[in-house]
Amino acid sequence: MEDCAGSHLDTDVIVVLVGVFHRMLQSQPLADIWVAFGVGRTYKLYSINAICNSLGASKFTGTANVSRCV
Repeated sequence: MEDCAGSHLDTDVIVVLVGVFHRMLQSQPLADIWVAFGVGRTYKLYSINAICNSLGASKFTGTANVSRCV
């Protein structure tokens, strides 16, 4: 699997995909994952790869330290 696209009405899908993105890449390193939202003029594609790359690897690998949660 290299490309994957899905259409959904719930933004929770993006949150789940971002959360498992790096584990998915371990088994499918060439994966290109997209989610589509909206209809007509509100239709928009979101690249899970781009979202995760902009957040950085430390957000997913556990290398960031959290000293306090409020």
